[in-house]
Amino acid sequence: ENPIKGPHSVMDRYYVEDTTYGCVTWSSLGRQIGVRTPTIDAVIHLISVLHGKDYFAQGERTLDRFGLGGLSVDQLNAYFETGRMEVRPQR
Repeated sequence: ENPIKGPHSVMDRYYVEDTTYGCVTWSSLGRQIGVRTPTIDAVIHLISVLHGKDYFAQGERTLDRFGLGGLSVDQLNAYFETGRMEVRPQR
């Protein structure tokens, strides 16, 4: 029996979900607000190569997909605090 509980293959759904729904989102946020995310980006690239998919291009959970692309840090903070879009994003 394997003493480590969890995924036993890099093809496991947890890698897909954590990459597409977690890492891609954080990378997108960092890019939008000017914060580099080299380690997150490396994980996305590695899993993309292992799975033969481009998870950056798929971008299932980016700020653009959430309708938050183009917002400034202040606008994002206001949205996260109130849940209301005070100013439309600039494209």
